[in-house]
Amino acid sequence: MFNYHPSTFLTVSDNRDNTNSDMTGLVPRVSQDDATTRHLVQSLILSRIDYCNVAFAGLPQRSIIRLQAVINAAARLILRVKKFDHISTLMRDELQWLRIGERIKFKLSILVYKCLNNSAPPYLADKIRPLSDDCNRS
Repeated sequence: MFNYHPSTFLTVSDNRDNTNSDMTGLVPRVSQDDATTRHLVQSLILSRIDYCNVAFAGLPQRSIIRLQAVINAAARLILRVKKFDHISTLMRDELQWLRIGERIKFKLSILVYKCLNNSAPPYLADKIRPLSDDCNRS
């Protein structure tokens, strides 16, 4: 049914040589361009962390620390800083990034602002009202 001849197959060493030469163009490389690296990190990593990060508001501290470690690693990748070098001031000054706790508070503040100014969806805006409108408060 299948017609093949054993001499058509490559040996292991021939196959390894062909694989190495073929894979050189396919292996992804980290860009040496800082702007490209920054753009990739922001679009692939930070966008995932920032998406619905208001839900992180009640997380235990150990989970917040893990998220901060991801952000720190991303900043080190962009700035090409060693693993044990101090990164938080560089994140603030060079990249103008907030720490994870500050990101959560910022996003929550924006959400409350939108709710109070009727820019949020009604299902959220109905849940938040100013304290002065609370009839139980004197």
